[in-house]
Amino acid sequence: MADASSWYAKLLHATVRWFRYNIVFCKAVAFMTALLFSNSVVDYGVVRILISYLEKNWKKVNLAKVASVINVKDGISAVMMIVLAHISDTWTGRFVMVVCSTAAYAIGFWVLYVSAMFNSANNVVLCFYLAMVPIAAGRAMRGPTLYAFLGDQIGHQDEPNQDKKRVQARVKFWVRLNKFLGATVAFFVFGPLLWKESFEISAIAMTISGFLFSCGFPFYYRKKPTGSPITDVYYVIKAAIWKRNLDYPATPKQFYHNDKGELELSPHVALLRWLDKAAIEETSNSSMSSPEEQESRGMLCPAAQVTKVKLLLTMAPMWATFFNYCLVVATGSTFFFLQTSNMDGHINLTYFSIIRTFSSFIASFLYELLVLRLCTERQQKHAWKVRIGVGMFCSFLSCMVARFVEIYRLKLYKDNIGEKIIPMSVFWLTPQFCLLGFMEGLCEDGLVDFYCQQVPESMKAYGPPFNRWVLGMGNFVSILWVLTFKPWFGDNINDSQLDNYYAILAIVSIANLFVYGLVSNMPIYNIDQVAEKDVQLQEILADGNKSPVSKSFIPPSHLSIATSTQRITASTSFPEHQSRNTGIVVQKKLSHQKTM
Repeated sequence: MADASSWYAKLLHATVRWFRYNIVFCKAVAFMTALLFSNSVVDYGVVRILISYLEKNWKKVNLAKVASVINVKDGISAVMMIVLAHISDTWTGRFVMVVCSTAAYAIGFWVLYVSAMFNSANNVVLCFYLAMVPIAAGRAMRGPTLYAFLGDQIGHQDEPNQDKKRVQARVKFWVRLNKFLGATVAFFVFGPLLWKESFEISAIAMTISGFLFSCGFPFYYRKKPTGSPITDVYYVIKAAIWKRNLDYPATPKQFYHNDKGELELSPHVALLRWLDKAAIEETSNSSMSSPEEQESRGMLCPAAQVTKVKLLLTMAPMWATFFNYCLVVATGSTFFFLQTSNMDGHINLTYFSIIRTFSSFIASFLYELLVLRLCTERQQKHAWKVRIGVGMFCSFLSCMVARFVEIYRLKLYKDNIGEKIIPMSVFWLTPQFCLLGFMEGLCEDGLVDFYCQQVPESMKAYGPPFNRWVLGMGNFVSILWVLTFKPWFGDNINDSQLDNYYAILAIVSIANLFVYGLVSNMPIYNIDQVAEKDVQLQEILADGNKSPVSKSFIPPSHLSIATSTQRITASTSFPEHQSRNTGIVVQKKLSHQKTM
């Protein structure tokens, strides 16, 4: 009896401790909950399954064109994510951006509702094109703006003793809670509804939740815009092009604020050497203004700024290996759903979106749990290679499973010609959606892990937007890919040869896995601890005369080991007279980072 009481007391204590660590209540979060919830409802109930709406309402339109339109929408959404993040962090602030993008989301659904009211082929096509951009903008706002703004509120609530890991945990709790509730409501509410009713409910939900969010204005903590890494990229490339005719320096002193004393700025990549010219001082030319004036005009960049941009651009080969991943994701968002045609079992397509998301969460959660417990800190830094590799192998498995299911489905369809429903359950599609979710959970979070190890602290918050931008480009590539095999696609799923298309995707997935193995072991991706500290030192020295940069919040759906357990959270700004002239202060700063 005593043992049972002791066990109960420990369980109660652990539960209370978990609640205190992960849950926070405040007025700002209360006003944001409606918007988080409605975003989840319309995302699962409508946006993710729009391919079904187009397939049923676009008459005499080739299946390849329908899939291409969905890929355009998803591509625009992914590209706009980094655009909205840059605008909010540079000019408008996050509150204004959330309000504007929510309004755009609502407008998009109202346009779709109007098109459904006057249901004709021309109206459906025209109104969908009109609604595509505002819906893409609304969906793009969640990661870099809405979730980041939620992080601002919870972080401000925890001040002055702010624990960044606890802030991340609390934001993840609220986001996942609303995702779960929203998906549940979407599954039970939107299933029996007509598309017109679904669009109407979505438009009303976004309008009301946007209004409630705006009502919380007096309670929100609003950070002032402090700039984004995209500005650094622009200035470095601009300055390098401006100075393209200059010779490379003969001494390190010719580089502006080259505190590290390098003759060739790191990382040492031949294709990126031309960017070093952005940091060359033209002191011998009397017609040129002072270095400080050149910097203010965007014609000269500190060596540390060039290094940061070069580190970002070294991601390009790794990003290129994800184009096949984009093809599989695009296929899962289009043709996987269309395979439900003629299958037995009237189930809401939201079910498959939920299965996909849940599988992604499970894969990411189990990976992080195992890596934290079984791997040393050094092994964790290289675990992303295995994580992404396993995810890419899951893309192959998903395509193969989808192919076998499609072969069997087509056989039953031909054996039951004239029947609207074939004797095959829609639950046959569950394994391929599960594997698709495993792929996303491992690959996308693994890519964020890799990004956060590759770039300096000041650029880590832009990992998800940069990665989503690349994946968005992949959506546009997938359009060309689908059109390449256009003869395999008919006017409907039964007149198409999806089994052949899946086979090609599976072959390309395996080939891409070998390419990824080569790219992931390139020397530029094996940066050691010393190199990372050198970059941090350069940032401390170069940013000393600037105001502190507000760290952008990393969206919780992409929060992973590299971002949650290995981040250096110390501030990187010093007074100018200390950072540029006093080495002792810098040493103290680095010592403080080691203790963190």
